[in-house]
Amino acid sequence: MAKHILSKSGFIRGLQCHKSLYLNRFHSDVRDPISAEQKAKFARGHTVGAIAQQLFPNGTDVRKTAGLSVPKVIQQTRELIEKGETVIYEAGFEFEGIIIIMDILVRDENGWAAYEVKSSPEIKEVYRLDAAFQSYIIRKSGLVLENISIVYVTEAYTGQEIEHPWTYFRMESIQEYALSQYDYFEKEIRSQKMMLAMHRLPPIEMGEQCDNPYPCDFKGFCKAHPVY
Repeated sequence: MAKHILSKSGFIRGLQCHKSLYLNRFHSDVRDPISAEQKAKFARGHTVGAIAQQLFPNGTDVRKTAGLSVPKVIQQTRELIEKGETVIYEAGFEFEGIIIIMDILVRDENGWAAYEVKSSPEIKEVYRLDAAFQSYIIRKSGLVLENISIVYVTEAYTGQEIEHPWTYFRMESIQEYALSQYDYFEKEIRSQKMMLAMHRLPPIEMGEQCDNPYPCDFKGFCKAHPVY
């Protein structure tokens, strides 16, 4: 597998700002330093994701066997599906140079269902786009999803042990929403790929997109190199 063109996080970044996506792809060395708050947020997200796996126990965690190698994650995910595995954590999929890693993938009597875990007590619009995009790539890779849901928390994680995961988490299916976004995703994927292929920094001025939906980690560069 050749180096991927886009990832889920890259695509969401590109929806926010093509310039941020370009810098992340080709000039990551000019990224702003990661704050302690952001590091804590990332760590919290990983912890909550691991706890959510208890909702669907006895699964296979692809990351633990394939490590950080994206091609291996995708290959082992495919092998697990072919072998009849019914619960897979950190499942990898690829379609036309775009890769995603799905938090939880489950097969039951209705078919395959995917679960994207968020450590937030509310579902934001960007979370729906995030999960819907993953659904799109999984389907395009050849696996039919009967459902995709967002798993989120009832209250912010404080670091204490969660004794009863089923009461700590909530689920919301976004299947219909996901299917309604496919045409939009196809258009935006083409746009992002074309922008990256030009190898030219997009002349985008700073604005509301610098903090919505996420604070951009290239604001320092853009402040130092304003567009005129």
